[in-house]
Amino acid sequence: MHRPDPPQTIARLVGKPRASITEVLEARALANGERTFVLEAGRAFSYSESWDLSCRVAGFLRSLDIQGQTNCVASFLSKRSEGLWCWFGTLLTGAVHACLNWEHRGDLLADMTNRTGARLMFTEAAGWAQLSGLKLTGIDTVVFIDSIPPGVAALGLKVYTLEQALQNDAPDITHPEPGDVASLIFSSGSTGRAKAVLLPHNMFTRGGARLAESQGLDESDIIHDTSPLYHIAGQLHNTSMTLLAGATLAIFPRFSRSRFFAQVNEVGATYMGCFANVLRYLMSDPERSDDAYNTLRYVMVAQTREAESEAFAQRFGVTTLDSYGMTEGEPLTLPDPQNMPPASCGIVNPDFEIAILDDAGNRLGCGESGRIVFRPRVPDIMMRAYAGDDQATVKAWRDLWFHTQDIGKLDQDGYLYYVDRLKFTIRRKGENIIPAELEQVVRTHPAVEDCVAVGVPTDDGDVDIKLFAARVPGTDLQGDDIRRFVTGKVARFMVPQIVVVLDELPYTPAGKIDRDKL
Repeated sequence: MHRPDPPQTIARLVGKPRASITEVLEARALANGERTFVLEAGRAFSYSESWDLSCRVAGFLRSLDIQGQTNCVASFLSKRSEGLWCWFGTLLTGAVHACLNWEHRGDLLADMTNRTGARLMFTEAAGWAQLSGLKLTGIDTVVFIDSIPPGVAALGLKVYTLEQALQNDAPDITHPEPGDVASLIFSSGSTGRAKAVLLPHNMFTRGGARLAESQGLDESDIIHDTSPLYHIAGQLHNTSMTLLAGATLAIFPRFSRSRFFAQVNEVGATYMGCFANVLRYLMSDPERSDDAYNTLRYVMVAQTREAESEAFAQRFGVTTLDSYGMTEGEPLTLPDPQNMPPASCGIVNPDFEIAILDDAGNRLGCGESGRIVFRPRVPDIMMRAYAGDDQATVKAWRDLWFHTQDIGKLDQDGYLYYVDRLKFTIRRKGENIIPAELEQVVRTHPAVEDCVAVGVPTDDGDVDIKLFAARVPGTDLQGDDIRRFVTGKVARFMVPQIVVVLDELPYTPAGKIDRDKL
C-alpha cells in the first residue's frame, strides 16, 4: 500500500515528516517569534512568549521530578490561555497531560482524576470548590492559576501559584518522540463509561497540518476559539491547527450568542468551529441588513443538516464545512472548501483508510449505509490505547479495523457522509432501521420543524417505532398526518407505530435532540 505524502507544513517547519507538539511550538517561536499566537481579553502572547512560558512551566515540573512518560499531570481549568502553558509545559518534560472536563462534578470528577494517576494538578480557585471534598487518591501537589483559596495549605498538600511556577528557569529541552503519548482525553462516554484515551504527539501535529493545508489556513488567519481544552476539538482542531498554520488563536471563555459577531469583528476572526446548536442560536435572532458584514471566512460545524448549513452560509456570507473524527482518531476526513458535496463530512484523510461494513463485517458499496471503520496508513496518528482498559482496547479492533459506533456511507469520490449513531439503530421484525433515514423524510413535511425516532419494546418481544415530532408554530399537525405522509415514501416496516407531536423538542448543549429526556 502506497504511503501518503506527509503534510508539507511539518517538513518546512522542523525539516522532517514527523514531529512532537513541542518541536512545532519551538520551530514557530524561532521562525515567527513576534507573531501573535494567542489573543485573550485584550492580552496578546507571541509565539516566543508562549514558548518561554511553556518552558518555565516545564522547569517547575522537573524541579518536582515530574517528567517522562510514566508521569501524568492533570488540569481542571476553565477556558483560559494558562491552560495552554500547562499543557505545553507538561509535554516539554516528556510527561502526559490529562485535561479534565470543567463541567464535571462529584464522584465522576473524582473517578476521572484518580484514573489519570496524576500527582500534580493545575486548577483555579473556582475549581477548588469542586475538588476539595472529593476523595482524590494520587494528587499531592496543587498549582493555582489565580489565587490560593483559604485553608488549602492545611490539608497537607504542596501548594503553589502559577506565578511561583513561572519563576523557574527553562530547562535544557529534550523533545518527546512523535510517537510518545501527549494527552489523555476522556471520551464523551456516550456509549458507556468514559474511556481514558491515550493520544500520541504525531496525531496532533500531522492532523493539525492536514486541517490547515486542506483549508488553506496561514498566518493571516485568526481562529475564534471557545472549544474547551478537554475536548479533541480544542486540542487538535483549534490549538494544533493554529500552531501548524502559524495563525492566531483568539480565546473566549464561552460561546456568547449576544456577543458573538462583535467578538468576531473585534479580533478579525476568519475561522470558527462549533456544534450545530450554535448555528441554531445565531439563526434564531432576527435578520439584519449587516448579517454578512463580518470577517469570518469558514465555519466548521459538526454534523449539521444540509438545509441549516446552507441557510447559515447564505445569511452570514461564510463557507460552512464539516469533517468527521473522534477522540480515538482525528481527523478521519478533511474539509474540501472548493468541492465539498452538500451534507458530506469531507474527503477521507490520506493518512487513514475508511470502510463501511455490514453487520457481518462485509464491505458495503458506494452509497450504502453501514458501520464506519478505519485504520491508519502511517504510524502514530491515532490512539495508543484506552488507559487501564485493555479489554476495551482489544474490543474496539476486529479484523484489523477500528470499529466506530457510527453509521455512515461513502460516495464514489471518497467523500464520507455521517448518518447516525449505531446505538440508535432500531431492529424491527428482522429489519435494521436507521432512524436518521426515516427522520429525513418526516422533516420534509411542511408542518414538521424537527423530529426523532426511537425504538420501544413491545409485549411480544419485538420493537415498535415511536416518533416524536415538533410542529411548526401555528400549525395543527397531528400524528396521523405524519403516518399518512410517510406511507409510500419509506418501507412499510419503517412507518412509525406511535407518533407524539409536541410544540418543541429538548436539545443537548451540543445541539442534538436529547433522547434521554424523551
